[in-house]
Amino acid sequence: MAKNITNMSSPNTKKVLIVGIDSAIGEALKEFLMRDSYIVHGTTRRTNFIDKDIYFLDLMEPSLDIFKKKFDSVIICAGVTSISKCKEEFEVSKTINVTNTIKIIDKAVSDNSFVIFISSNSVFDGSRSFYKYTDQTNPTTLYGQFKDSVEQHILSNTFNRACILRITKVITKNSAFIRKWEMSAEKKTAIEAFNNILISPIRIETVVQSLKLLINKEEAGLFQLGGDKEISFYDYAKDYFSSNKRSLSLIKSSRNTLVSKGMIHNSLDTHLP
Repeated sequence: MAKNITNMSSPNTKKVLIVGIDSAIGEALKEFLMRDSYIVHGTTRRTNFIDKDIYFLDLMEPSLDIFKKKFDSVIICAGVTSISKCKEEFEVSKTINVTNTIKIIDKAVSDNSFVIFISSNSVFDGSRSFYKYTDQTNPTTLYGQFKDSVEQHILSNTFNRACILRITKVITKNSAFIRKWEMSAEKKTAIEAFNNILISPIRIETVVQSLKLLINKEEAGLFQLGGDKEISFYDYAKDYFSSNKRSLSLIKSSRNTLVSKGMIHNSLDTHLP
C-alpha cells in the first residue's frame, strides 16, 4: 500500500537521539537503526523503561540536561496524539505539543544537531485527497493546529538544521483499531468499521526507512510520506480479514458522526529528498 524506500546506505557512525523512544515509531526506528550499527539513545517518561541509553524526559516539564551529550540527529516522536485529549486538555496538550517541543527543537539545533520533527496530515482540513507539500495548511483540529505551529517555527527559525516529515496513518501489528477489530473477531461480535473516513495507510517499515534517509541526508525543509491510495476503514477491514470468511461475515459498515463536515480525506502526496 505504501511506496518502498530502498538503496539507502549508511555510514553507521551517527549518534541518534529519539525523543519518545517508547512510541510505536520510536521503538521501530530504534530496532531498525541498531541493526545498521547506529548509536541510538532515547527518552521516555516511563521510569520502568529507563536504562543506560534511555533517559527520563517529561515534555510537560522537560529538563535539557540530556543535551550535555552531543547527538548528530534528534528525532521528535513524543507528544499528545489523541485529537480528543488535545481538545479536552487544551493547556496541557499545547504545553507538551507546542511550547516544550519547540524548546527541545531549539536546544538541539543550537547544539548543531539535525532535528527531524514528525508531523501529520492533520495540518490540512481533509476536504480533498493527496495534499502536496506546497499546499497551504488549514487544520480543523487542535492537534493539527499544534503540529502546524511547530512546523511554522521550524521553517522560520531553525537555520537549515531541521526538517519536517508529515505522515499519514501508520499501520503496525499493534495499531489500536486493528486490535479492536481482532478482539471483536475473537468474541464473534460485529467488527464495526467506518465507511465515511478514508485513510492512506503506510507500513511502519516504510516510515523508519524514510526517517533513516532523512537522518543521512540532513536536508532541511518539508517532506511528506503517505500510502499510494486512499481506502475507507470498512474496505480496509475487508482486505485485512480477506482470508478469514468467519471474520469477514462480522464486518459491519458504520459512520463516524464526530467527523467534521468535509473532513474525510487523510492522504498526502509523498515528497522525500
